[in-house]
Amino acid sequence: IFPPSLKKYEPKSLFLKDDTTSWYRPTTLEELLELKSEHTDAKLVVGNTELGIEVRFKNKKYPVYIDPTEVKELSQIKTTENGINIGAAVTLTNIEKELKRLIETLPEHQTRAFVTLLEQFHWFAGNQIRNVACLGGNLCTASPISDINPILMAMNSDINIIAKDNSRRVVNIHDFFLGYRKINLKEDEVVESIAVPFTRENEYVHCYKQSRRRGDDIAIVTTGIRVLLEKNEDKFTIKEIGLGFGGMAPTTVFTPKTEEGLLNEEWNQAMLDKA
Repeated sequence: IFPPSLKKYEPKSLFLKDDTTSWYRPTTLEELLELKSEHTDAKLVVGNTELGIEVRFKNKKYPVYIDPTEVKELSQIKTTENGINIGAAVTLTNIEKELKRLIETLPEHQTRAFVTLLEQFHWFAGNQIRNVACLGGNLCTASPISDINPILMAMNSDINIIAKDNSRRVVNIHDFFLGYRKINLKEDEVVESIAVPFTRENEYVHCYKQSRRRGDDIAIVTTGIRVLLEKNEDKFTIKEIGLGFGGMAPTTVFTPKTEEGLLNEEWNQAMLDKA
């Protein structure tokens, strides 16, 4: 039987310290931003799936950690008029659950990006990792072979960023990756959420991943593809297109020249050969 007292448990702020490391767990957004302003070199840790490797196998040393998992604003998924805002600390497992719920309740044409994300999550590590890893960590790690970032790039996602005193800004994902594992985030800033828009009528999203084995393996190359088609009589032409690629450069990249060259092209085999 689950202990009744734990059902009423309300998380409290924590501070742990040893000779080399300090660990903070704030419970409000204000407290989190105050800590990040005070400790600009602090590492935010949710699932520890990346930092744990750096500390254990790469001998990295980080004196201050901040655990944001009890901060409400970073741990929720909000549905908006144009899509969803996924809190940066929401685990991949909880994202999967919410995406499945939305797919069952919303019109099919609005959730095609969600279906694609679920397809990619299926091959993303194992259940144990997905239970603790979060989307914000995957984004901010800025791995050039990320499974998820090419899809977010194809979807033209926005990154909602916040700092102390409620200073906010929105960065499009095309402007977020500055170099190898370098991101457009100031020392005192925190990623609050990632916006994933609904798809529209005649808009389709797909992803591909090539790795040495099909499941639970890092990618060699990954891609996210989005296309919005416009029907003209019995033909379809490309009105919008988004392409994101991983494993091709030091960062997740997009292909503006290819995208521009395909606009207004008829959707057929000749167009695919041209692409």
